[in-house]
Amino acid sequence: MGASEEIKALLATRGFGVQPKQQQPSPKPAPPPQPQEWVSKEQEEYVKRWAAAKAGNPLPPTQPARPVAQVQLVITPPPQPVVTTPPPPAVRFLPNGEQELSLGASVAEMRAASKTQLQVLSRRRGEGRQPRSSGWHGATF
Repeated sequence: MGASEEIKALLATRGFGVQPKQQQPSPKPAPPPQPQEWVSKEQEEYVKRWAAAKAGNPLPPTQPARPVAQVQLVITPPPQPVVTTPPPPAVRFLPNGEQELSLGASVAEMRAASKTQLQVLSRRRGEGRQPRSSGWHGATF
């Protein structure tokens, strides 16, 4: 033993200085954590019943799912269909008091009509007008 080792041993025996390392007992490994219950009691009961039903021996119900209220059915006859007729076409009048001809007036109606009625009908139909051009087609400068 060297001098320094003797001094260390002397100091160690009297409680001074560096204490020799004592081996600590190794800690016991902790038991593996138990898995948490992720399944509720209702789900567990459902799985049991399902497995029993698949095996061919269903379990009797433990309790009724919900109380069922007594319901009395009231049967009413269907409503009578409502017959709707289209409203008559609105008749417009010209400034002179005559009725305006419809756009689909027949030849007989047009022969019996006045000149003013025919002119207004022709204007409403757009007869005698040039078709509108679809924009400007350019020019040479």
